[in-house]
Amino acid sequence: MNRPSPDKQESMERLYWQRRFRDIVQLLEPVIESSPRDPEVYGWLALALVELKQDEAHALGFAEQALQADPNCGVALAAMGRISWLRGKTQEAVVSYEAALRTGSPFTYAWRNLVALRFGTMKDSNGAAAVAERAKREHPEHPDALAAEANYLYRSRELDKALSAYSQVLTLRPDDVPSLYRRALLRRDRRDYQGALSDLNKILSVNPGYINALSERADLKLTDLNDSQGALADSNRAIEADPKHARAWAVRGHYKEKDRNYQGALADYSQALDISPQYVWGLRPRG
Repeated sequence: MNRPSPDKQESMERLYWQRRFRDIVQLLEPVIESSPRDPEVYGWLALALVELKQDEAHALGFAEQALQADPNCGVALAAMGRISWLRGKTQEAVVSYEAALRTGSPFTYAWRNLVALRFGTMKDSNGAAAVAERAKREHPEHPDALAAEANYLYRSRELDKALSAYSQVLTLRPDDVPSLYRRALLRRDRRDYQGALSDLNKILSVNPGYINALSERADLKLTDLNDSQGALADSNRAIEADPKHARAWAVRGHYKEKDRNYQGALADYSQALDISPQYVWGLRPRG
């Protein structure tokens, strides 16, 4: 059985924390043709597809094929965890993530997923704290373990500690996109606008298609940096990349409102609300 080389495995892990899921698929499509029974390849494809949220059934099929070949394929178990989570089967998701971590798989990002699942979806802050503590105890200098702790602190609103923890992660792994994004938000909250801009620029140099960073940078430029043209360019770019991203429409609507293009602003705000009726970030009342 031909497995991905260690270099390719490391490349896939890097692409994952850079949130470059399409690149994982493109990297592995040629491999699956030459290694049709490789569980690691099927596992990574499953994980990338489910994160893209476009082909969950296909992702499930890949994960199941990987686990039939190797029941201890950590990345496939993590993919099953993510699929169960998206389907609202939270206990099944916990079981799959815990199983992935027990295999000793290099896919240690599962620590972060467990914290987010327990704290955000299951409303189990004590369980999330226990996961973060266990991750740091077992892997005291691993970026994913430190990021799990940082995410717990962020969700617990211990923001000064979270900022320090994300900076520690980024010292070890400078291109960790989720940690850069959270640190950008924390820096902006503290009116460190240039620091926030630096983090968002770093994200977009690593992953130009990361929509959350594009819309955040657009809002930062418009609201805090007096760069209205830069904000317009970023919001247009985000809308072009993902027309269903509500915040990009809202930011562009705010730009048009400030430019006294009220009909254009109303149209963009309406588009944001049509995409996400509960969306309120950056919106002005309409009507």
